[in-house]
Amino acid sequence: MSMKLRPPRPQARTMQMKLLSPADCASIMARGTIPVPARQLFAFLLYTQLRLREALALLWTHVHLADRSLSVTTPVLRRVRRVPIDDALAPLVANLFASRDLADVHVFPSGERLNKRLRTAGISAHAARHAGMALLLAGGESWHSVEERCGLHVANTAPVGIHTGTPAFPPIPHELFGGWN
Repeated sequence: MSMKLRPPRPQARTMQMKLLSPADCASIMARGTIPVPARQLFAFLLYTQLRLREALALLWTHVHLADRSLSVTTPVLRRVRRVPIDDALAPLVANLFASRDLADVHVFPSGERLNKRLRTAGISAHAARHAGMALLLAGGESWHSVEERCGLHVANTAPVGIHTGTPAFPPIPHELFGGWN
């Protein structure tokens, strides 16, 4: 009787995510080799701390320009939360709204393609979310407040690393305020 041996199962790969500093984020948003729409997506994720799939599912009807907020459905809990639109991000969102194709109901209709452009440049959309969370914490937000804002649901989630120094979000380059190119 012969036994067939199965090859060992491959171990799950864990990617080491680099926490981006404010200077890293500013550099990414200003990098001319990345298309403007991909950099707009990065800035949006950084300032809103949304998960990539939350941003890609976001409809224009969920964007409330008058009170500068977003209605975001958390994937796991399927609970709607309000996410503020930061003063620095408001012009970018308003210009995207003004320049949108009226047929597009999604804020980022070609989001998967934009995310691929970021990955090709070695940038993780998830790293933008984590950098935004770290900047909120460094700016004095409580962990509980960040959990609520980001739709975190795991009770024992530990804070991501915090960069010391300037706890401020980097400015968004004005070239990103021009709407879709």
